[in-house]
Amino acid sequence: MLQYFRSNAKGMLGKIIVGAIVVVFVLWGAESIVSISSSNGASVTVNGVKISESQIQRLTNMQQMRLQQQFGADATSLFGNGFIRNSVVQSLVQQQIELTAATDAGLAVSDEEVSKTIYSIPGFQKDGKFDKSTFERAAGQAGFSAQEYLTQVRQQIMANQLKAGISDTAFSLSNEVKVASELENQKRTFSYLTLKAADLKSEVKYTDEDLEFYYQEHKEEFVTEDQVDVNYVVLTEQSVVDGVSVSDEELQQAYEKYVKAQQDNVSKNISHILITDDMDTDGKSAKEFAEALKKRIDAGEDFAALAKEYSQDPGSAENGGSLGVMMKGVFVPEFEKAAEQLAAAGQVTEPVKTDFGYHLIKLDSIETAGVESFDSEKEKLRADLVNKKVQDQLLTLKEEISNIAFSSVGLDEIAKTYNLEVKDTGLFSRANASGIFTQQNAQDAAFSDQVVKQNENSEVVSLSDGSLVVMALKQFVAGDYQPLEAVKEQVVENVVTEKSKELASARSKEIVAALKEGKDLTSINADLSWNEVAESGRDNSEVSKPIVDKAFEMAKPEEQSNTYASLELGTGDTAVVRLESVVQGSEEDNSEDSVGNFLDSIYSESAYQGWMADKTAEADVKIK
Repeated sequence: MLQYFRSNAKGMLGKIIVGAIVVVFVLWGAESIVSISSSNGASVTVNGVKISESQIQRLTNMQQMRLQQQFGADATSLFGNGFIRNSVVQSLVQQQIELTAATDAGLAVSDEEVSKTIYSIPGFQKDGKFDKSTFERAAGQAGFSAQEYLTQVRQQIMANQLKAGISDTAFSLSNEVKVASELENQKRTFSYLTLKAADLKSEVKYTDEDLEFYYQEHKEEFVTEDQVDVNYVVLTEQSVVDGVSVSDEELQQAYEKYVKAQQDNVSKNISHILITDDMDTDGKSAKEFAEALKKRIDAGEDFAALAKEYSQDPGSAENGGSLGVMMKGVFVPEFEKAAEQLAAAGQVTEPVKTDFGYHLIKLDSIETAGVESFDSEKEKLRADLVNKKVQDQLLTLKEEISNIAFSSVGLDEIAKTYNLEVKDTGLFSRANASGIFTQQNAQDAAFSDQVVKQNENSEVVSLSDGSLVVMALKQFVAGDYQPLEAVKEQVVENVVTEKSKELASARSKEIVAALKEGKDLTSINADLSWNEVAESGRDNSEVSKPIVDKAFEMAKPEEQSNTYASLELGTGDTAVVRLESVVQGSEEDNSEDSVGNFLDSIYSESAYQGWMADKTAEADVKIK
């Protein structure tokens, strides 16, 4: 199989899709492959390769932000910090197993492929072209340096090559596709009726013993929430901003740094011609052939035309050898060093030797970032300076307040030192928190053991707007079981609802039994009637999906007869289905290509998951 990987690696690159920003970690899929639990600070190694705690924490924070954007501010409490962290660790372990296997298989990714991937991502472009500053800013916002991001892309492409190699070994057989296609295109004629549990509530009978039994079985549902009342003080970010000033001298220094940064921000657009040992070079060595091409270029021949004719880099040859903007760290050192020495547009290097062959590198153009005037940049620079000073001061203040909170009882000393007002929340639970206590970290601090059990001041909490808050316990009321009498109305409603569902289920089964005996629906229940569905496909969206699924699960009826079945719907209602006829799919409805592709994808994923399970079992994963 390793030879298969090596011989097919280039072709597989065309199938690769790399995500636009960072690696996407699938929280749910990894659980079935590897079960790993890593507490905060624990080091993780995979086959001797260490996964750093900073990497785990960075990606955990990113995952928390992603979940909060998707599910709201309560996402962290919904999923739990431990769950998110463990999911990230599992994904990193899987990634390292893939990378090790890809390296052992001899897979490699060229610099050109990495640069092509980066250049093609819209999020890194400005006015339709790759922009180095945009890329570096986006990578930074994602928690990566530019070099770290490039490494991630290279590793992801290798992992995708590996996965493609494994997945492509699995395929469906023609007879499997034929049978699956016939089943997929099958048409069924059926009828159905529904029994609504709510309509049967009036028939439900219950006793006091029923209520007591339900209450005892579901006692946890009738517990009041813990409540807490805390005093708290808030140091707002705005109060710090109001005390910050920026001098003209600081503005001038900031502008000088800006000018230098812009002047250093030079983008070189480059092209290359790659000559390899295995190509037809008219009896010359690769180096001699590259030298001959260099002479032809110096004599005036078109570089792009020669690249199209001779370059062995399939990714750039068709574009005249163009690699776009050169970024530091993308190309191997020998290539990068030679390209950096090109100073004038149109200049071409002598042949440059790398592991890929010999390159002729041309500087197509040089672009420098524009420098705005001091007046144009002044307010932006002022805002940046103010923000930096504010953040620095907030860090200092947080440490100072934390020291006072640790060494004092209550909040009076903090309030006096920083001229803050001590406020009172009144009793609240997590469910009815308001104001700043809807923020998860503030809420967690209010209900923490440090505050509630140890009766100490809380840690200093940073709020979403940059403000700092400290709190101290005033009163705590523990949650408790409510007596049956206090919740009797709710218990009665729940018992009646539960029994009405049971009654609906029993009635539907009785109807099925009577129908199988040959009785007519009208004689069974005159208030019920069939809803008829003719020649339905599996994708019928006009009928409830569970009913359609049940109709397609039922055994084919014998000629001149029907088959019957009942089912419980997700609402608590029940249904009865009468299957009347089954017509196999024909080749005219054929979707064998799509069915075959679907089966291939299932088999491919199964092959990959099996491979990953085996590799994970073999891997030396250590958590200390």
